[in-house]
Amino acid sequence: MPARFETWTSESQSRHKTGTAMSEQRPRVIFDVMGGDHAPGPMVVGALRAARDYGISSLLVGDRAAIEPHLAEGGQERDLIEVAHAGAVIGMDEHPAEAVRNRPDSSLVRSIELLRDGAGGSTVSLGNSGAIMAAAVLRLRRLPGVRRPVIASLLRLPGGATVWMDIGANADCDADHLCQFAQMGEIYARSELRIERPTVGLLNMGHEEGKGPQVVRDAAAMIAARGLNFVGNVEPQMMLRAEVDVVVADGFTMNIAVKTLEALADMIFGTVRDYARSSLRGRLGGMLLRPAFAGLRSQVDYREIGAAPLLGVNGLVLIGHGRSRERAVVGAIRQADRLTRVDAVSQLARAFAP
Repeated sequence: MPARFETWTSESQSRHKTGTAMSEQRPRVIFDVMGGDHAPGPMVVGALRAARDYGISSLLVGDRAAIEPHLAEGGQERDLIEVAHAGAVIGMDEHPAEAVRNRPDSSLVRSIELLRDGAGGSTVSLGNSGAIMAAAVLRLRRLPGVRRPVIASLLRLPGGATVWMDIGANADCDADHLCQFAQMGEIYARSELRIERPTVGLLNMGHEEGKGPQVVRDAAAMIAARGLNFVGNVEPQMMLRAEVDVVVADGFTMNIAVKTLEALADMIFGTVRDYARSSLRGRLGGMLLRPAFAGLRSQVDYREIGAAPLLGVNGLVLIGHGRSRERAVVGAIRQADRLTRVDAVSQLARAFAP
């Protein structure tokens, strides 16, 4: 057995005997704690909080020497946490495929391999999203029948919850890709939104039939023929009002839409904050509006979303925001635990089986 597995195996034998009944019934979350802008401290603390508050067990993958000091902050929940040492890290700016090939001992690659080998029910990483996708496709492979995996993001907007996809996995798509994204999005929305027949739409420059580039028009015809609850084209204002349960676009377009929403929210709240600090009247107004703005911000804050699943690979992989801290980490772990329990991957596998 390779040396890098030995510590994890010995810990597993001892710790699993002391785990709670709740943790024994739930597959643990494998967490690449070296990914993200603030790793590993907030990731470790977030895993401890998820264990303490929700009884979720995690296998933390990364540099043991960097992880252990933060684990010392834990109490009894420490029994639900294990560590698998991985000494290398893939940087956020590295070329995804090259990094995965050249650093098989990285925390990112090891977390995917541990999922493949059955060490947990899901993997979460806040690291290089391209490298996460490359590692997932290379180590886990695509589900039979799926042409390309897709990243789906659940947003809780003022008008309600909605799923946007693809938020960055595939910059160039053909009509069949978009059609498959719609199928995967519908299955995901059933679990996350708890809707029997979610509505599905294509992001477009206008809602009228026949609008947009040829690839979108072709995709609309294909989706309509698949028997989905397809509502046609969706304009941006319809997305933001959450009028459609699942909105589909290529990864280039949707990624810009998501980042524009994040930037717009930051700008609005920053402007309001600056105004509230500018005068006595502004401060009084800010105090009165604070509860409303706090509620609105929580709906568009990436920290409340958790992580976005990579749908279409043979394993449950979630990609978190690189700026995440403790609260977002807890959300990501809870989402991974929830999707594991509803067996999201098996639902997709059945739908796309040849």
